[in-house]
Amino acid sequence: MTDPSPTGPALCLGALLALTAAPLIAGEAAVGVYECTRNGVTTFSDQPCGPGETHIEVDYQSAAPGAGAAAQAAQSQAGAVAQAQVLDTEILNSRQHISRLQDAQRVRIAELRQARFQGNDQLDAAAFRAQMDAEIQATANRYQTEIDQEATRLADLQARRAALPPPQP
Repeated sequence: MTDPSPTGPALCLGALLALTAAPLIAGEAAVGVYECTRNGVTTFSDQPCGPGETHIEVDYQSAAPGAGAAAQAAQSQAGAVAQAQVLDTEILNSRQHISRLQDAQRVRIAELRQARFQGNDQLDAAAFRAQMDAEIQATANRYQTEIDQEATRLADLQARRAALPPPQP
């Protein structure tokens, strides 16, 4: 699960899926993107961003009939920038998710170790320690599995981001 609050204007994960899946969907040749300029910084979003926005149709299947090379390049650049922003946001969210999982793992294991140290009056000491050791190990394994899965997702996002063409001036 990722943090749903992106930093700054960016496309949501659903828009990324729409952008990357567009060529695969029959009859779905273009995706709408809004170009927005704020404080001299140009961003792209799947949502209207206010006065001065420019709506761009990013065509992934073929060039628009009669469109010149400059229009095709601008369209391609808008799509690449939008995808890069989405991936950057998802990479950040993934890193934060891994950090939260690691923190939660440390806290939960510390709680279990404290409980193990305090003991239990209803069980003999050796049985209780064995039970707590098993619970600590199971907790560590469960969190590590989630961390490993998110790390794999992060590596995939980073590879996809690295594969995008560099922005053109």
